[in-house]
Amino acid sequence: MSDGGRSVVAVGDYTKIMKKYAKVVVLFVVVGAVLGVVLIGLQTARYTSSSTVQVTPIVTRSDDPNLDTGRQVDTETELLVAGSQRVAERAWALRTAAQDFGNPVYGSDQLKDAADSVVIDIDAVVADLEYLEVTLHHDSQAIMFVATHRDAAKAQAIAQSSAVAYLEHRAKDTTENASGLRQRLEARVEQIESELTELSESIRSFETEDGTVEDPASVRALEYLDTAPRKELEVIAQQLANLEALNINPGLILNDAQLPEESTGLPFLLGPVTGGLLGLAAALVLAFYAAGSDDSLRPERAELSALGAPMLGSAPYRSARSKAATRFYAHNTAGADAYRRLHGTVQFNLATSDKSMVVVSGVNNATAATTVAVNVAAVAAFSGQRTLLIGADLRNAHLGAYTGIGAFEGLSDVVLDGVELNRAVTHVDAVPNLWVLGAGTRRDRPFDVFQRSSFGRLMSAVGADYDLVVIEAPPLLAVADTVDIASYSDGVILVAEGKTDSRTQVSEALSQLRDVGADVIGVVIAESA
Repeated sequence: MSDGGRSVVAVGDYTKIMKKYAKVVVLFVVVGAVLGVVLIGLQTARYTSSSTVQVTPIVTRSDDPNLDTGRQVDTETELLVAGSQRVAERAWALRTAAQDFGNPVYGSDQLKDAADSVVIDIDAVVADLEYLEVTLHHDSQAIMFVATHRDAAKAQAIAQSSAVAYLEHRAKDTTENASGLRQRLEARVEQIESELTELSESIRSFETEDGTVEDPASVRALEYLDTAPRKELEVIAQQLANLEALNINPGLILNDAQLPEESTGLPFLLGPVTGGLLGLAAALVLAFYAAGSDDSLRPERAELSALGAPMLGSAPYRSARSKAATRFYAHNTAGADAYRRLHGTVQFNLATSDKSMVVVSGVNNATAATTVAVNVAAVAAFSGQRTLLIGADLRNAHLGAYTGIGAFEGLSDVVLDGVELNRAVTHVDAVPNLWVLGAGTRRDRPFDVFQRSSFGRLMSAVGADYDLVVIEAPPLLAVADTVDIASYSDGVILVAEGKTDSRTQVSEALSQLRDVGADVIGVVIAESA
């Protein structure tokens, strides 16, 4: 069941939607492929170069090489150091200094000395960091410096200079720490030796010329104070010896960065293929969304079933501008064939439920509904059924013109003034077994006609006298008369104009009929001839 707001797109509709929007789909695919080619063309070639550094414990003892074999390198800390801005600044200084050399060796003392005088450009350093990635080599104690740049030589330079700068930083940092410690220890030695000299002079001050000690207790106290500084000197001497035995090993470069020969990037065909597929997907989404949002009525059975009513068929009708004397379709025309099929469908529905009184009402179009009512009644009459066609659209009163009987007393006169039914009913000479009860002359108060008890008695009387009663009613969405009429009928045929009536309007008309308990036989799609 549909709410009338969005179209129900059945599986069978997919081919029709694709055909309808084929040009749009092709356009989107072509545009997507072209954009893909352009984007791939704009993609700058990228070159990748890498240098690998083996990281070892930075210091060992020359007097006992086995002392540090159990030490481990903190790889997480080393990765942070390797990718730090301080290392990047040194690498940038090395590259800047290398511009003055034809074929620089980044580890040479000459280049290192030249790099010491380079003024660092922080913005350039940060920019070059974007091209560098520092990672562990297969979870080992080896760090990879991987540089990717549109310039192959620049990629090589960034990778190699970063590896050299990292090792230089490790060595320099450790050397400076050892040198600082040595200076502090040596300064402490001088301080202690000065204190011991003062203690010695204090002890000698208690000695007399004959070699005796004037105050032995004070001397013993001074000699006791002399013990701690001398022990500290022994400890410092051991520490200085350990420093002299240290070997600083920052690590080594396992492989130097090479000049890349081939660029990395997306294959060229990936651009148009991906762009075309994305364009196809976008086109399909838009096409099915447009089809789903289209409120126009499609005559497919799935569409009408989704609205809650079976499709009885499609039928032609002549518009109000038609110059035909009557709106009957000749026997040998396609229009007559359409109405014969429609009558057969209606007759089957009526026969299976013992019904004989049918209301024919349009959604918005009175002309289409009148044409359908007239021709269904005519086909029934030609088939041998005694058929009465009632013109209940008092506001338009087209039935007389459509059947060629003119304007005489009719429905309104029978209900309001008590005119005899036999006097108001007119036989149609051109169609045997067809009688017409027109709208009548009293059409100023149509709402009074359908609410009179005499109208109900009339419906009962004609239902007994005729095999089939077809009531031409006004459009459902225009006035409320049809709702009143439907309550007296056995079923309602809703006529939807295929080009002008929307799905929402058809759904609303069906809802009005169901609200009063009317039995909807089905929907006829009327097509202007």
